[in-house]
Amino acid sequence: MSSSLDTPGRKLRDEQIRLAMHDNPGQAKRRAIISQVLMESEALVQTQRNLLQHEVQRRMAEELFHDLDLQVQDNVDELTQQVNEVNIHAGKFRSSFTVHGAQVVIAELKRVVATFLSPTRPVSPLSMPIHTQAGTAVTPSRPPPGTTLREEDEDKAFKGDPICPGSRSPAYVVYIGNEGKHGVFYTWSTHKDIIGAFTIYKPTCHTHVICSFSTRQLAHQFYDEFLDSGVAELLAENKPTQDERFIVVEGVAPAAYKNRKSLIMDGLQFRGGVVYRYIGSIEAARSQFNKYKAQGLTQCTHARRTTF
Repeated sequence: MSSSLDTPGRKLRDEQIRLAMHDNPGQAKRRAIISQVLMESEALVQTQRNLLQHEVQRRMAEELFHDLDLQVQDNVDELTQQVNEVNIHAGKFRSSFTVHGAQVVIAELKRVVATFLSPTRPVSPLSMPIHTQAGTAVTPSRPPPGTTLREEDEDKAFKGDPICPGSRSPAYVVYIGNEGKHGVFYTWSTHKDIIGAFTIYKPTCHTHVICSFSTRQLAHQFYDEFLDSGVAELLAENKPTQDERFIVVEGVAPAAYKNRKSLIMDGLQFRGGVVYRYIGSIEAARSQFNKYKAQGLTQCTHARRTTF
């Protein structure tokens, strides 16, 4: 016989207690699945942390490589300028030797031959060869008495354009300077009333581009090509961005270039050309260039130079 306390509400609570005390197989399975998901989530979070750490290390390595690349470019620029100066002096020496020096040697040979063909002529001590420390024979000579001495015309031609004090070349062209300024300069630093290239070019700024030239005429020729081809205008109309590339379809070295400095120095080699500005990765820019090349739309307009 049921007790008076055995009400429907009491039975419901007892059933809930019984279910709570005995696990339902379905609930246990769900708890196992939830536990597995939590473990996989923790593993995924750890993987993401590792990837983030590797990404930070990759960016640090990329920045280090970029800094090293800039240092190498600066060293290459300095070496190129030194090579240019050596070639200039070597050219002057070769020219002096082939013209003036050859004339002196020929005149001396004629004098020596004439001496041997005249046995009755006394031999002067000055006509006898002397030996230098290097072991080469040198015969001293002097012009006949009463000769008017003049500066050799060849020497005048070899002087070339004047080099201002503090400069190492007669002309400089700044292609990218402060605030994108550019121009031709006849001195490195301002001398008297001549404005120097140093006023807009800073060696410590890795984006600036400059080139020294052996003559003022050559500097103006290259700079005029740079202006007439529209490259200077293209660079002035667009501010530099991290994702800008340049495609040279006509120039010294048609190809895709990663920045403005490599465009001017390597692609155009300080001259003019047909250039497109490309927004995207360097790989995509190279792919676009290869399409132009496959269609026969690229052209090498000038031979690569080693001296300027």
